[in-house]
Amino acid sequence: MGRPALFLDRDGVINEDLPYVHRVEDFRFIDGIFSLVQAAQQAGYRIVVVTNQAGIGRGLYTENDFWTLTEWMVEQFTRQGCHIDGIYFCPTHPEHGIGAYRVESHFRKPGPGMLLQAADELEIDLARSILVGDKVSDIQAGLAAGVGVNIFLTTAPSTAIPGCITVNTIRSVIGHLQPLPEHSMPAEQSPTDQSPIAVVMAAGRGTRMGGDLPKVLFEAAGKPLVRWVLDALAAAGVTDRIVVVGYRATLVEETLANLPGVSFALQKEQRGTGDAVAAAASLIEERLRQNPSAAHRPVVIVCGDSPMLRPESVTGLLRRFTELQAACLLGTAVTTDPTGLGRIVRDAAGSFVGIVEEKDATPEQRGIREVNMSTYVFEARALLHALSRLNNANTAGEYYITDCPGMLLAEGRVVDAVACLDQSETLSVNTPEQLAAVAAALASRPT
Repeated sequence: MGRPALFLDRDGVINEDLPYVHRVEDFRFIDGIFSLVQAAQQAGYRIVVVTNQAGIGRGLYTENDFWTLTEWMVEQFTRQGCHIDGIYFCPTHPEHGIGAYRVESHFRKPGPGMLLQAADELEIDLARSILVGDKVSDIQAGLAAGVGVNIFLTTAPSTAIPGCITVNTIRSVIGHLQPLPEHSMPAEQSPTDQSPIAVVMAAGRGTRMGGDLPKVLFEAAGKPLVRWVLDALAAAGVTDRIVVVGYRATLVEETLANLPGVSFALQKEQRGTGDAVAAAASLIEERLRQNPSAAHRPVVIVCGDSPMLRPESVTGLLRRFTELQAACLLGTAVTTDPTGLGRIVRDAAGSFVGIVEEKDATPEQRGIREVNMSTYVFEARALLHALSRLNNANTAGEYYITDCPGMLLAEGRVVDAVACLDQSETLSVNTPEQLAAVAAALASRPT
């Protein structure tokens, strides 16, 4: 039996559907496409692009122009940890094609030719595959080829096509992916060099919460706090997730044991956030040893008791991290009430300088409304390097992850902060009252 595929139309699904896109400067990725492809790869799908390119047949651009743009597009996917298994295009048009390009072809959608060719060449199981398109002809091609799930992407109200599912965002497709039975990717499709890793800090007890549950297992709106975080990461395409456990570690592991892509690291003593992340260092190192070319893999660091984390915040942070080719990027928020949170200090030019905790801030710094949210992306090797240099020479005798950005900045590495988190994500859980407030906020959040 072949593998399932995720078939993607190009214009309108991968990139904005502008007229006859054939230049890099006109190519704008649709928000969420990288997250979808990352999630599909992790679930075991091949990724195949099938696109009508009648602009070639009309003489508006050449096949060389198409391939130049395609190579650039594939490179952008590669940088996001995405592998494209196949590109199929039809350059003809039955009425407006010029010369040999003016021909009827079953490869041109709504014909199924491109899909059938891909299925034959890539050993694809069409019945278990998914096609995503934004035109009726895309869906007709999928139905004609026998694709199992055909998804129509549209923002038009009350639009429906018989035999398909209608969605209005590309991220909505993630919920229709079906992982392979073994819940892991086959050996031939191991995670690509740049696919992100997440470290979720979940070792704390939460003494102010009452009871003896680990804080991350308290429930809000029907799910444990940490499950909200893990689900947000998965929806953002971050499926390789390391959960750092400590207090009642076995209970946390048992609660999350059936989630694919989740592994565990033990923080034996709670000696600060830096020590928590360091507990995952050996697992990160192991991933890099398995694939030495993956030294630049992004490592996302988040708190397991922050259930308001949104997938779009993670994808925005990862996108900016890639654009900057940063060693570290902090995800921050601008809030009307920064009380208790570390402030983000910038210089006159707006560049990141550092984090100052409220207790150490000057009156002027306390007026800063951009705050640290304990949400970071590090280049994998840069993170391991910074962790190796951490010390606990402070009054609390603890190791702080907040020291790592400053270390890398002092070494001349690219370190920045981007206010990509929503103010709602500043809601934290340390008391039963805060838990109730977060639960209410989650329950009212649009699905």
